[in-house]
Amino acid sequence: MPDSLFIYKKAVWLASLELGYDVQLESVLPYYTSKLHYGCEGVLTRQSGQYDVAPCKKCGRRVDSHANAAKNIASLTGTLLSYDSFPSTHVRGHT
Repeated sequence: MPDSLFIYKKAVWLASLELGYDVQLESVLPYYTSKLHYGCEGVLTRQSGQYDVAPCKKCGRRVDSHANAAKNIASLTGTLLSYDSFPSTHVRGHT
């Protein structure tokens, strides 16, 4: 994942242009999003070298850890980040 917030803000701007409505960017705390099962809130136990699928200790299901983390992140309440207009005024346009 990129560390630069600029990249995310630019992606949101491009998505807004493509979709035709304003997409908003929120900051959420990602702690434990890949360790808690979205379906039952059980703990996912990933083995060394096994990152895509993990068994849940509570319900026993094998869970796609990437999709699970995305669902957990989407369910969190975030902090709305400020909107930046693009393209940057520092970019040269037609002269």
